[in-house]
Amino acid sequence: MCRKSPRTRSRSRSRSRSRVPAPSAPAAVPTSKSPTPPEPLSKLSQLGGLNQYKLFGVSESWVDLSLPPGMSSLAPIYSLPETLKSIRNLDYFIFSPNLTWFLMSLLYYVLFPYQTNTAPTLATTRSRLLINTALCGAYTGFFYVSLYVNSWGTRKFFPNSVPLPANMRHNIWYWFLGVAMWTVMEVSVLRECDLRCLPPCAAIASLRSPIRADPSQPSMHFHCVYRNIRIEN
Repeated sequence: MCRKSPRTRSRSRSRSRSRVPAPSAPAAVPTSKSPTPPEPLSKLSQLGGLNQYKLFGVSESWVDLSLPPGMSSLAPIYSLPETLKSIRNLDYFIFSPNLTWFLMSLLYYVLFPYQTNTAPTLATTRSRLLINTALCGAYTGFFYVSLYVNSWGTRKFFPNSVPLPANMRHNIWYWFLGVAMWTVMEVSVLRECDLRCLPPCAAIASLRSPIRADPSQPSMHFHCVYRNIRIEN
């Protein structure tokens, strides 16, 4: 056997070393950027009682989602300072359902004005009862379909509770009695107007409920209720 000379060995070692690939540079680890906080929504997102431009599926900021529905304290919004502040800034009217109810009432009385120049008859009373029933039926029916049929609400107090037919008959009956009482009050005031006991302007004003005439009253009412029975939501 022939042996390699030391010079040949050194050359072969240098060649083998040169064939070893150089270690690659470590790949750059992508730096994760901190998520940008969402921009605060404008006040218009609460116009007319909306929440983030939505009517369903979004909870108010004071609702503690870690608690069961109905257990969040209402102190942040119904304390006396906050109540007076909302009245002073007209938030109780513009950024609450009061604005929606006011516009509904205004549109309702524009489309179906009162006949203050003639005495109410049985036909006009029946017509007024049908109109009032249709309005209230459309309002309550919308929320029944939205909440019970489409399940758009996400924080129901009792998730598995569904009104039985007997409950619905009971609710519809007393709901209709409320509409009938509303109609009787309207006809009574129109009768007083026909007898010249009330001027037309006073008659129209008296036909409006206190909530429509002065929407700040419910705010003070809820404040007093909260102070006395500690409402939670």
